[in-house]
Amino acid sequence: MNTAIINPSYVHLGKELHVSTVRASYQTTIVIAINGIAPFLWLPLANVYGRRPFYLIATLIGFVSALGCAYVHTFRQLLAARFFNGWMPIAFTLGAVTVADLFPFGQRGRAMGVYTVLMTNGSHLAPIVGGLIGQYLGWRWTFKFAAICDA
Repeated sequence: MNTAIINPSYVHLGKELHVSTVRASYQTTIVIAINGIAPFLWLPLANVYGRRPFYLIATLIGFVSALGCAYVHTFRQLLAARFFNGWMPIAFTLGAVTVADLFPFGQRGRAMGVYTVLMTNGSHLAPIVGGLIGQYLGWRWTFKFAAICDA
């Protein structure tokens, strides 16, 4: 959800930060790119030091960076905040192994199904929520809402 919630507000974001709508979409591209790199860092570290510290660190990064996105003054600041925001979705990295740790073999299939449905549909539902928030409260509130959900 954190990645896609801003998508419906590109026009408003672009107007306020004086960039084109296409350029406004680059901040989401940065998050997606870092989302692809982050698991290669998080997973080995979590295997060595345990999962809990990295869940907490990633949640803190997500909260602070999403809140930072809401208070930027320039597009470059937004890009920097979104760069750090891309490191936060640790549930993509550690979610499946956490489900395997928490549920016995007989219950694991159902739990993994719920996890998978929730993780994959967040990006489908986020633009709906983000569109409503962006239309009535402004694009900055989409990031504030993402920060609230991260907390």
